[in-house]
Amino acid sequence: MSGIPSSTFRRCGRGPLNLRVVFLAGLISLGAFSVAHGEGDGLPGTLEVRLTDHREAIEDFEKVVVRVEAVRLHPAGLPRRKGWITLPTELSTDLRRLTDGSSIPLLRRTMEPQEFDGVSITISAIWGILETGEEKEIRDLTSPTALCFAVEAEKTVILTLDLTVIDVRDHSGHPPYELHLREAFLGLHPKRSEGDQDVVSVRTGAPDRYRPFASWRST
Repeated sequence: MSGIPSSTFRRCGRGPLNLRVVFLAGLISLGAFSVAHGEGDGLPGTLEVRLTDHREAIEDFEKVVVRVEAVRLHPAGLPRRKGWITLPTELSTDLRRLTDGSSIPLLRRTMEPQEFDGVSITISAIWGILETGEEKEIRDLTSPTALCFAVEAEKTVILTLDLTVIDVRDHSGHPPYELHLREAFLGLHPKRSEGDQDVVSVRTGAPDRYRPFASWRST
């Protein structure tokens, strides 16, 4: 089982030892300053999760309705199968509305400051109607994906989940359509420049494909 390159872990606070020592010393100094001035003590942050859809086989459909029941976050530093935090929500929407780059709010929560390194979405139902009027089954194959981010005190972080429907008739046969979590990114739109630190999903090599969270090594 292949793991995420060590360079990726540095984005989650696993940098070289000397950098970590300097960073930790800075945090201790900052913490002492904050305590002395009564700042940042017990103040929550805000997480807003939004939903969008990427164009692919969804253009075969007149309508694709998904019902979302939860978003799950993985705290940084824990084994990949443990510690997941479930944020319940309730949303039904037609993904066809979201293929123009727009997004809709999925949930908004006030949370204690914390760092995360993975995210997943829980779909309770999905169904589609083709342009021909035929109702077609779509398999939910959404899986966790790697993403390093933090909820910080008195700040709002926007996390966008990009779903996609793909046509797999040439591969698995039945049913011919699958729903995947294509990527998760910070902000309303993904940044694509090579040096941009906001691009924190892990590429697999194929353009715009992302390594599923399940491929991470347990820690």
